[in-house]
Order: sequence, then C-alpha cells, then structure tokens
Amino acid sequence: MNALGDADVLLLGIDGGGSRCRARLCSLSGAKLGEGTGGPSNIRLGVDQSFASVLQATTRCISQAGLSPRDFASLSQSGFRHRCAGGLRWRTWGT
Repeated sequence: MNALGDADVLLLGIDGGGSRCRARLCSLSGAKLGEGTGGPSNIRLGVDQSFASVLQATTRCISQAGLSPRDFASLSQSGFRHRCAGGLRWRTWGT
C-alpha cells in the first residue's frame, strides 16, 4: 500500500506498435477509467515519432478518464512507483 492508499493507485498501460499506439488507464481494482489511441510508435520510425505517438495516446486516455496532464505533473519531478513480482520498486526518469 502506498502513502495515499491503494485507492489512489492508477495503472497506465501502453501498447505501442507499427500501425498505432494504445493506452489504457485503470484503477488498481482493474476498472477501466479511460482509453486512447495515437499514431504508430514502433521505435524503427524514430524516437521522436515513437514518443509523440505514446504521448498522444496517453493524453487522450487520461482526458477520457476526466484527468489532465497536470494531474500527472509530479511524476516527471519525483519519479513513479510500479508494482512488480518483487514488490514495490522506485524508478526515476531523466536522471
């Protein structure tokens, strides 16, 4: 359980491929909160194209869930937590 409680945990899944990118946001219980699609995101198309498509799908997904990118702003500043088989792991992007 995190400091806020499991009710506040959101799970974002990204499926990036050569023809499109899909994102889905769910609660920890598995309830679907939003979905979004973007353009192709295969890394062979270039890093800029891949990231742009992931961002597009994610933005549409969280918008459908009634959230905005500002709701996730702290992720880029303080890292994020994700659950794995070994427990809770911290990872910080960009450092």
